[in-house]
Amino acid sequence: RLETRADDDGVFVIKHVPRGTFRLSADARGYADGESEPFELTGDRSGFELRLRELAVLAGTVRGIAPGEIGEARVGAVLVPDDGSPAGFFGRGGGRGFRTVEVAADGTYRIDDLTPGSYVVRCWLGSPQQLMRELGPQFFDGSLQADVAVRAGEQTRFDPTLTRPQAGVVAGTVSHNGESATGFRVELRRQDEGTAPAAQPPRGPGARFGNFGRTLRATVAASGRFRIEDVPPGTYELRVLAGGRGGGALLEDVVQVFADATVERSYSVRTASLRGTIACDDGSDPRTLGGRVSLLPDQVEVPENLNAWLRQNESFDARIADGGFAFENVPPGSYLLVMQIRDRERVSQAVVVQGDDTIRVVAGKATAGAGGNQPR
Repeated sequence: RLETRADDDGVFVIKHVPRGTFRLSADARGYADGESEPFELTGDRSGFELRLRELAVLAGTVRGIAPGEIGEARVGAVLVPDDGSPAGFFGRGGGRGFRTVEVAADGTYRIDDLTPGSYVVRCWLGSPQQLMRELGPQFFDGSLQADVAVRAGEQTRFDPTLTRPQAGVVAGTVSHNGESATGFRVELRRQDEGTAPAAQPPRGPGARFGNFGRTLRATVAASGRFRIEDVPPGTYELRVLAGGRGGGALLEDVVQVFADATVERSYSVRTASLRGTIACDDGSDPRTLGGRVSLLPDQVEVPENLNAWLRQNESFDARIADGGFAFENVPPGSYLLVMQIRDRERVSQAVVVQGDDTIRVVAGKATAGAGGNQPR
């Protein structure tokens, strides 16, 4: 990225530019950014003209708001680009494409320094995530229509109506082996795919909004309770997972969420543990070995493409350290244990996990470093 400053007449020169494809952009305080189309630079070029437009103001009065709701109400304006792309959601237009402000005590609002253009305007209660959940899918499928157009150097009036959240709550308790499941995670993932975006979100800044809050999480408190608020109505898969990494779901359920209602659930999770020691028939020191051990539920043989299977299915994983491995929270049941050690053949064996179990596993024969058996 190359930068320079224009002189008092607005003239700029950028020197020592390598050949390639470029786009020029200019910014100044109090103005919307100016930008050129992409161009190919093979030699000296001149005659570029970038136009900066004055910024705009959007103001008005919120309709349908009660005095007690003003403190938590916000107004948001999201730029709808002419090309239909979701750039306004992700800060294009000099960072002024997506703006939110609080509602004043008299029910009015004012948003300064807006990039001129067409905007969707909403007033809602709660966090900005509420707005994203509503507008996100419509941005990506192209169905979102602008509410108002603002012009450079002018103040435009628009009076939005307060949108009260159409959301419910999922709450309850989780116990673990008869005790509070403190630190466990509860996740909700939406199942009714009819609300999903029709188009794939772009890579880059927009990627993190791909599901628009459709996976919601909470941590189980010391009391054993969890609570997930602001859940849009719909059907969800609920999963309970142990704290930390490397573990699949310990429990799964399906819950139906309705607006302005609380779904109460009580779950009891029982887990077992499995600790293993590694032996080497060739006299090597097991403490020097490194790799990964996986538990594959209800499998009797290693899948043909193990790494793909592990990515697409629930499993439990542990790192090899000091000649052993440990699984702390595993649902009781039958598993296929698969051990992948660097520069050794992969080995597997069937195991049944019931309580605080221990196991001895013999490492595979040393290899020349074949990549197919390497830990992922």
